[in-house]
Amino acid sequence: MIRKILVVFILLGLFVGVGYLTHHFCCRLFLSKGLTHRFSPLKELKLSKEQKEKIDSLKKDLAKELVSLRKELATERIKLAQLLAEEKPGQKEIDKSIEKISSLLKEQQRKTISHTLKIKEILTPEQEKKFLSSLTQYFCEGCRAEIGSGECICGKCGKYR
Repeated sequence: MIRKILVVFILLGLFVGVGYLTHHFCCRLFLSKGLTHRFSPLKELKLSKEQKEKIDSLKKDLAKELVSLRKELATERIKLAQLLAEEKPGQKEIDKSIEKISSLLKEQQRKTISHTLKIKEILTPEQEKKFLSSLTQYFCEGCRAEIGSGECICGKCGKYR
C-alpha cells in the first residue's frame, strides 16, 4: 500500500515537474524572441472603446467556461496517474482515461476557437486581417519551438511577419 502511494506521489511530481519545465522553457523561448508570455494580438489592433468592452466580456465568459474544464482535466490526469501507479494497470481503464482527457482537450479547443470566431465578428476587415496574421505567426512560432530546431517546417513563417 505504501509503495502504491509512493508511486502516485512520484508520478504526480513528474507531471508537475514536466509541466513546470515546459512552461518555463516556453516562456524563456517566447520572451527571448520578443514575444509576450500571453499571446495577445489584439493590443496592436487599435481597438475602439466599444470593441474593447465587447472583447473583454467575451474573454471573461471564456475564462469562466475554461475553469471548470481545466479542473476536470486535472482530475482526469490524476486518475490516470493513479491507474499507472497500480501494480498491474488495466489497458482498458487506461484507454478509457486517455479518451476522457482527449475529449476534454477537444472541448477546450472548441470553446477557444468559438471565442476566436466571435472576436472576428467584432473586428473591422483590416483588424481581422492583422489579427489572423498574428495568430498564424503565433502558431508558426509555437510549432518551430515545439520541434526544437527553430527551423520553419511549413514554409510560411516569413509570410506572416
